[in-house]
Order: sequence, then C-alpha cells, then structure tokens
Amino acid sequence: MLKKSSSTTGPSAESQDGYTSNGTLNNLSSDVARPTWGENILLSTLQKFFEIVLHLPDVNKRLEKVHSVLSEKQPSCPQFYLYSSADRVIPAECVESFIDMQKSQGQSVFAHNFVSSPHVDHYRSFPHVYAAKINEFLKICSVARV
Repeated sequence: MLKKSSSTTGPSAESQDGYTSNGTLNNLSSDVARPTWGENILLSTLQKFFEIVLHLPDVNKRLEKVHSVLSEKQPSCPQFYLYSSADRVIPAECVESFIDMQKSQGQSVFAHNFVSSPHVDHYRSFPHVYAAKINEFLKICSVARV
C-alpha cells in the first residue's frame, strides 16, 4: 500500500537550497499530497507498533548504543546529511539537532533539506539537485585534510 505510487511520493518542484553548513533553512513551501484514508490507517498502525517496539528494553538499549557510537565517535572527515522536512520516519528536527551537535564537537558538517521528498526518496524526487549536492560535497572532500 505504501509503495512508490503512494499519494505522498509524487515529485514536486525541486528544492534549490536547504539546511547548509551555516545553518540557514530553506523557505520553500511544500505541496505534499495528502495520504488516502487507507494510507492514514496503515501509517497510524505502523507508528503505534514502532512506538511500542522501539521502547522495549532490549531494542531501546541497542538503539541507544548505536546512537552513542554515531554521536561520540565520528571520524574527523567531513559529514554530509541529506534529509527532508516531509520525512515521516526521521523528523527533520532530529537530523538538524544531530547536525548541530556534531558542529558543536568541531566536526565539518554539510547538509541539505529537500523539504518535500519522502523518506529515502530524495534522488527520485530531485535527481538533479541530489546529484549536484553530492558532487559539491565530493569536491569539498577531495581538498579537505583529514
């Protein structure tokens, strides 16, 4: 039901600017399609299921360990985060908070907010912007000293 043909995965106008290394946010408005009632029921059910599962002691302990490693033991190479304000799996605020934390630890961090693309669908929704941002980051990495 939540395949690529979902009402929430349609392409929209390409995002030109996003959350960047200086912390500015994209001002584009997003025209994200409303999900159907069936999608709403399924999304609500999945959300409740994962709220329960992710709070089980064993699962929560593993998640905290992974998050700790990712937060505190980052290599000194530049980091690049691609995300979207329309992501229903990982809220943009969580990504931006993690970016800010990494910056406060002295990491070189770059990011782009696609604003309206669904979770892990940035390339399909915005292929030209995605490719340009990846190329831009690779150029930065090729001259960066680690």
